[in-house]
Amino acid sequence: MQISIKIDTYLIDGNLEILKRNLGWNLPKNQPDLNSYIEEKFTKLAETSLIDYLEMLLGSPLPNRAVEFKEKRLLHLILHYLDEDEFFDETQVASMFQTSESEGRALLKNVRSRYRNDIDNRVRASLTSILNVATPLDSDNWQVLIKSENLVEALKQIVTINLAELPQISKVPGSAAYFQIVNDTYIKLCSYFGTEIKKNTIKAKAKK
Repeated sequence: MQISIKIDTYLIDGNLEILKRNLGWNLPKNQPDLNSYIEEKFTKLAETSLIDYLEMLLGSPLPNRAVEFKEKRLLHLILHYLDEDEFFDETQVASMFQTSESEGRALLKNVRSRYRNDIDNRVRASLTSILNVATPLDSDNWQVLIKSENLVEALKQIVTINLAELPQISKVPGSAAYFQIVNDTYIKLCSYFGTEIKKNTIKAKAKK
């Protein structure tokens, strides 16, 4: 079944620009048509909201507190709006729900905890995608870009539980969102996630 909706009346007085800013809409390099890109995003948003209403109309238990409504709404956005290897960062959540970044962080963390079985695969896919584009920092370390503090926490937890004998990931000094992973930990993480283990091509500096 295909359903068409018209939303032009809601996109006046700069509303589209607000949506683009709050949802981080940036035209991908492989997508030359901005209109089709935005239509795709709106389609996913419409699907997300429809699923939310269908759950209510079909008799699924409704949350009792306002924060629980936000958690359920964020869950639907993660599952039905984002691509399978994407995950929100705290700034995005704060913008979408018009709240502080600390509250956005707590909201995202609560969803990860409450709906662990629903989104664990999304977290894993996001971390796999991050490792896939890791780059050598120096001869002994790799670096990855992780904007979501919740994903950083999830990756650290994996190292602590499954690779306890190896060094933990750490922030690259002077960076806001880059993290360094020592070679041994990187190799084990790639094996854990089933992703390609790239070769570190940076040569070690000769000791004086």
